Amino acid sequence: MDVWKMALDILRATSRLATAVLGVLLLTATFSLVPANPALATVAGSNGKIVFVSSRDGNDEIYVMNADGTGQTRLTTDAATDSEPTWSPDGSGIVFTRGTFSASEIWTMKADGSSQVRFTYDTAWDASPAWSPDGRRIAFSSNRGGNFDIWTLNTDGPALSQLTNNPADEFEPAWSPDGTRIAFSSNRNSTVDIFTMNADGTGEVRLTNNVINDSAPSWSPNGSQIAFLSDRDFDNEIYVMNADGTGQTRLTNHPTFDQDPAWSPDGTRIAFATVAAGNFEIDTMDPSGSGLKNLTNNAARDTQPDWQRIPPIPPVGKIAFFSTRDGNSEIYLYAMDVNGTSQTRLTTNVSEDRTPSWSPDGSRIAFKSDRDGNYEIYVMNADGTSQARLTTDVSEDGQPSWSPDGSRIAFKSSRDGNFEIYVMNADGTGQTRLTNNSAADVYPFWSPDGNRIAFSSSRDGNYEIYVMNADGTGQTSLTNNE
Repeated sequence: MDVWKMALDILRATSRLATAVLGVLLLTATFSLVPANPALATVAGSNGKIVFVSSRDGNDEIYVMNADGTGQTRLTTDAATDSEPTWSPDGSGIVFTRGTFSASEIWTMKADGSSQVRFTYDTAWDASPAWSPDGRRIAFSSNRGGNFDIWTLNTDGPALSQLTNNPADEFEPAWSPDGTRIAFSSNRNSTVDIFTMNADGTGEVRLTNNVINDSAPSWSPNGSQIAFLSDRDFDNEIYVMNADGTGQTRLTNHPTFDQDPAWSPDGTRIAFATVAAGNFEIDTMDPSGSGLKNLTNNAARDTQPDWQRIPPIPPVGKIAFFSTRDGNSEIYLYAMDVNGTSQTRLTTNVSEDRTPSWSPDGSRIAFKSDRDGNYEIYVMNADGTSQARLTTDVSEDGQPSWSPDGSRIAFKSSRDGNFEIYVMNADGTGQTRLTNNSAADVYPFWSPDGNRIAFSSSRDGNYEIYVMNADGTGQTSLTNNE
């Protein structure tokens, strides 16, 4: 029996008794939650595989299949209930819940089901995991405080943050594609409605307001729309609305239940679970509700789909460089044709723009510029538009280097008296010093897995190559030459 799913169904059907019924059911059945779908990265990717939950082998386990329904493969094999799978932003991992009669916890695994790692250890129910677009946090719902609230945990450590705190139940968090907002479901107004809040828990906004229940929000890849589940027509159907709650439109119209909407990474399809021949199967449809296609067909229950995002491939054969051909250093872009054609100027100002660095997905370029009086780090789109300043310091910042997932930028700075290696989020926040010595540390470069940073340092009298962990610990010399 699927306890959380049952509880949510009762929440949607019996608004005034929802909280009491939820508490009883969580003590009497095994666990499985209607999933919250993770917000996808700001830069759209291509459609990968679909992960889902199936009871076809006698117990709820996690499966994966191709986008056309072929290649259905089991990923988990456990006596407990495995459910609520959602992909990591780069498509390399899956976060999910594993539960028994007494509790459920948050786990992660690689895309092939290997390297399963438990993230939470608590006697409460931890559920509804959703990976942040930068891959650094997981939002989830937990009743560790007595009722279900939205929490986040860091993927690189045990740090927990509680985002909501009220007597109602909050569940099904879903990140906006840019990582600034979280949509979630709440029964704080007797019925279940959809809300959004800032990523730190502030600025809550109610999006739906109906006498019947709305839940299971899923952001479109461009962040402009939210697909959701509603029983306002006395039958669970998939709806879509604008990100501000306007334009609520019904997409499905079936005599049976539809649930678990999940956008494809390219925004052209929505996967969902629907009752066919007496049990749930996975279907897809166009964002208009047309073009239905069935993906699974068996006597068991297939639910909770989530679509893998394949990150875009960086542009091939293009090089960013700076040139003084127009009287001062500006950044140019040219295609690596044999004849060196298609040279295009990207920046135009009287100051110097230097050291361009591509983002991993090829959509942006970080660079240093002294256009504001001293060298600072800037970022722009690959076509030169939307130039924005990331650092503001009276000293020199330069040599930007993107992390492999595009979420952070390492750079050098002299703000503390000599050049040291720093790191910041891709939007310029969270600037943190990694090295601290009287010598010069320069030229940071990330390892392909994002766990290490190589750099050059003169701390031993001449410049040598060093490596350190991404948090600045474990600094080790690799070369030792006179």
